[in-house]
Amino acid sequence: MNSKEKLIYLIINYNKGNYTTSDFCDLFIEYHRDMAEEEELSSFSEKWLDNLSEMCYRFSDSPEDLSIPNVYFDENKIKEYTTNFSTKLIY
Repeated sequence: MNSKEKLIYLIINYNKGNYTTSDFCDLFIEYHRDMAEEEELSSFSEKWLDNLSEMCYRFSDSPEDLSIPNVYFDENKIKEYTTNFSTKLIY
């Protein structure tokens, strides 16, 4: 499986509930970094994946972290983003 296929598999299975958000974010960051070196993407896909990567870097499930405005993303924001935009990217 190449990096793009790994990302698609990961996003689909995260949306199905097969990964925790923490595990998803760790794997997404790794696969996204690898894919950036291997694949050419459409501008929409590249922007979408870059945004999700930034969200994953800033994911936290700590109430203390999440109390700081505009710094961290919670699980709901990650899920909302992948759900709303993955169909445009993948299908």
